[in-house]
Amino acid sequence: MPDPTNYIGQCIQYRIDPGQANVATGALVPKTGQTSLANVTIGNDPRNLGGGTLWNFTFLKYSAGDVTTCPLNGNVMTGPFSGCYAFTYTDTGQQKLAHVGTAHSPSDAGTIRAKQVWQNIVNGGAANIKGESPAKHFSHGVQTQISVANRNQLPIVCSYYEGGNAWAILFIPAVAGVTVIPGVLRIAAAKSMPQLDWNLVKAMREFR
Repeated sequence: MPDPTNYIGQCIQYRIDPGQANVATGALVPKTGQTSLANVTIGNDPRNLGGGTLWNFTFLKYSAGDVTTCPLNGNVMTGPFSGCYAFTYTDTGQQKLAHVGTAHSPSDAGTIRAKQVWQNIVNGGAANIKGESPAKHFSHGVQTQISVANRNQLPIVCSYYEGGNAWAILFIPAVAGVTVIPGVLRIAAAKSMPQLDWNLVKAMREFR
């Protein structure tokens, strides 16, 4: 799909996987195989999305207190995000994406564990590491404004990667008039998301 900023205001029939809410236990290794394939159509009318622009991507699921990873060899989306970071990196010559499933508090057991799993990936030889927290690109005020304008539906922040570029996307359950359309999301906002070098991210207060 071309630049998603060109599709702000349009809709897709898709449900963002909410992820696993429980703090993981066991070995401090990343979770693989946590993906699903999406084939959706982008259109203006949330009640009739036929004949629009096709959008195919792999969705990498979120897992609290853990790190989920997948190959980054095509179009990939991951989320939802509130404060988590996503990283692109190279592992034994393969480009990958990681969703580090931190919680809201730095002292939360899930946050501590997810960072430990991620550090093991770094120590294991990951290279060319770059990342960002997608939710940082949409202020609380902006998210509240979008929510109120859409019958108080909750915004969902995701990140999307294609052709070496990355975007932060804010979805909102689609509303037509006063009716919420089940299973349909509107692209309420989208921004280009330049990736930060790992050396910069690891020095940030929220990631230490």
